[in-house]
Amino acid sequence: MAPQYQAVTLIASPSYPNAIAWSSDNLVAVASGHIVTILNPAALDGPRGVVGLRRSDPFPIGVVNREDLFEPCLVPTCLARDAEPCALSISWSPQGFAPNSGCLLAVCTVDGHVKLYRSPIWEICDEWVQVADLSQLLFSYYKTINFGEDNGSHLTSLKNINTEETEVLGSTCELQDPLSRRDPGQRKRKPPRVDDYIYDGNKDDLDASNDADFSLKPCSKSKKKSSKKTAKHGQEPVSVNGQGSTGNSKASLSSNGGNKSLPLITAKQYACRDACLSSLVVAWSPLVSSSDKISCLLRHWCVLAVGSKSGNVYFWKLYKPEYYTIDAGVVNSDPMLIGVLQAHKSWVSAITWEVSSEGSSTSSLLLATGCSDRSVKIWLANIEGLNRCTNAEEVPFALVAEVTTDLSAPVSAISLAVPAGSQYEVNLAIGRVSGSLETWTWNTCSSKIENTNACHAHDQVVTGLSWGMDGYCLYSCSQDNSARCWIYNGNHLEEIPVHTNFPESKESTDLSEVSDRCFGLTLAPGGQMIAVVRGLDLNVLDQMYQAR
Repeated sequence: MAPQYQAVTLIASPSYPNAIAWSSDNLVAVASGHIVTILNPAALDGPRGVVGLRRSDPFPIGVVNREDLFEPCLVPTCLARDAEPCALSISWSPQGFAPNSGCLLAVCTVDGHVKLYRSPIWEICDEWVQVADLSQLLFSYYKTINFGEDNGSHLTSLKNINTEETEVLGSTCELQDPLSRRDPGQRKRKPPRVDDYIYDGNKDDLDASNDADFSLKPCSKSKKKSSKKTAKHGQEPVSVNGQGSTGNSKASLSSNGGNKSLPLITAKQYACRDACLSSLVVAWSPLVSSSDKISCLLRHWCVLAVGSKSGNVYFWKLYKPEYYTIDAGVVNSDPMLIGVLQAHKSWVSAITWEVSSEGSSTSSLLLATGCSDRSVKIWLANIEGLNRCTNAEEVPFALVAEVTTDLSAPVSAISLAVPAGSQYEVNLAIGRVSGSLETWTWNTCSSKIENTNACHAHDQVVTGLSWGMDGYCLYSCSQDNSARCWIYNGNHLEEIPVHTNFPESKESTDLSEVSDRCFGLTLAPGGQMIAVVRGLDLNVLDQMYQAR
């Protein structure tokens, strides 16, 4: 009989909340620093998958005058010092969207890029394969409408973006550089491995700089003359790449070679453009089905929601492949941008989905978004309306409830659940940076939301939150290294004891005594198991054996 508790060590320690996710095909992804580790719960000591994260080149959105670098809106960009990429948010798609009928993994990094990965099916390696760069597609969309700065540009259809011809690069089983040997400052990076399954982006738009570091790069006289705006005397245009330390001054300002130079824009324009392209959190919707009006066939699809620093939520639609294969070949299932929702006016810090039947045969999708301004909103979308979306102006989300409190702590985690037997009630759990935990109940008939419980559940940031047992059990964890279980009974929370210590291991030091922070938790698809990821205190570990 398998032990009740099992523990496994990772290559690197996690850094951000919600750092663990359990897929519907029974795989566990853990965002631990510069890599994402894929574990098989049935064989924790067996082979592992790895998603190696590499720094992406900044998008060529424009240049600003040197004196504008000291504007308050550019201070966060100029002070960014991320030495290497790090996973900020991860989410699994429903089963069946990968070529082998598995799940796709969406990864958002600290530099604001979102990419999709699949398991290596026909490649002989352990590193997962990148199949789509959603940030590149988003940049192409904003470039088409000039970032919405032109009058009427927001009415531009996404038809040219979504139906753009897929660039087939061919599959490869070439291994990437070993993770332990990768050094962006000393070694030339290889481009991410891609296959011919999903759109790989237009690489011509990424030639603005070969260095992802922050750099001050003066324009030459010839490039100043070719700029869209003429710089005044004494104003020197510089490119701002908010991705690390001072970069190479030899990097070119050209976005497509030496002929086209980047436009000279204001500091506010740069900050707004950068916020729109900087993603923070990703979350897949449940699997939904709808009939195709042309073929009258039932098609299955899902939506990936991506929250950004601008407060926008972007929706990407993916259809389930009509067939699966283990042979190297083309399986077309391109992501399509179907909508942009201005959900908040500040950073979107948390997103979660749920399906609501509302007591009828017609189902709807519920979306909850949390923000750094302390607010949480619940949105309702009709599934048929989402299925008809073809451009960014048709997203059919309606605001049905909003949570605003006097608390000064931003939202760090949220979770939605429709209790079994309650057709007109939806439970909402909110975890905050202060460690407080709130539960709210939204009535779908009266459209009223009521606070049912508020307590100081943890001493530090709530890093994980998940409903279980059909909405009657709530699990929470915190950066204070605690994981708790709550029973939702009679509109109030009651804590029940849960054993969170690690089992006895072969090491001389018990892992429960050296762990210092908890960075997330997740439930198994059946709800019978729970996985918790923790960081280890290197000062307590044996420096000779364990710390390495």
